[in-house]
Amino acid sequence: MWDIVFYLIIAGIAYFAYGYMQGVWLQKKLDQFTAEKCPKDVVIMHGTERMPGVPSPSPFVLKLETFLRMAKIPYEYDGKLRNTFGPKGKTPWCSLNGEHVADSQLCIEYLTKKFKVNLDSNYTEKEKAFAKLLRYMFEEHMFWEFVLWLWVWGGPGIEAVLKLGAPRFLVKYLSWNYTRLAWSQGLGRHARADVERWAYEDIHTISVVLDKNKFILGDEPCVEDAAVFGFLAQMMWGCMTTSEYAKVIKFKYPNIQAYCERMRDRYFPDWDQICGKPKTS
Repeated sequence: MWDIVFYLIIAGIAYFAYGYMQGVWLQKKLDQFTAEKCPKDVVIMHGTERMPGVPSPSPFVLKLETFLRMAKIPYEYDGKLRNTFGPKGKTPWCSLNGEHVADSQLCIEYLTKKFKVNLDSNYTEKEKAFAKLLRYMFEEHMFWEFVLWLWVWGGPGIEAVLKLGAPRFLVKYLSWNYTRLAWSQGLGRHARADVERWAYEDIHTISVVLDKNKFILGDEPCVEDAAVFGFLAQMMWGCMTTSEYAKVIKFKYPNIQAYCERMRDRYFPDWDQICGKPKTS
């Protein structure tokens, strides 16, 4: 009886000590980016380290950086590993004049107000709502299809991650963690064949939406193009290039491929320099 109580007390102390240290480490991280230490009105965008193929292996990081370029907001990219995860334990996050915001969507909403950005002026409320629904499909559904292929099912997905130089022990841990998260989210409970079928249907949906448009809503981009590009670029040039999803895009949906190249060339003329690798179509 007392042995159990003793171990519970020790576990409680360890838990609170860890929580306290997390707070200390976070504050130390934030203290690097106070208003006095950073250029005025310049966004410090914290994300992943750069990698060959795409500027970031995270679709959310690439989404935010694409938005910053679309909106012509001055920014500096912080890809240091120790700063990858922000106040909510998520990436990306941003700092501006001593204020810190976590989560790609919250960053976009915050910066839109701060810099009075309007990327949707060419479109109606109904069209903007439609584009938002498309973003939700990517972030709440297709993201988990990516996760399952990369981290849970093994094979080419895990191999693609290992080729980036990630330590095998870390890959094993993340594989376990994402398996647990995908099960909790729900998509991880389904048979692989069903998930793959849904992924192909999602890709077909994107192609139908694009049709002959230059961007998702028409001849000019809207704010949601940042998220769409952030995800599709992973299949075109990132870890997902060896997936069957990427092959389907390249051989069956040329309008998706053309869209990705259009976004890349318009907003990332320095793509080669960022990725350290020549562009490939």
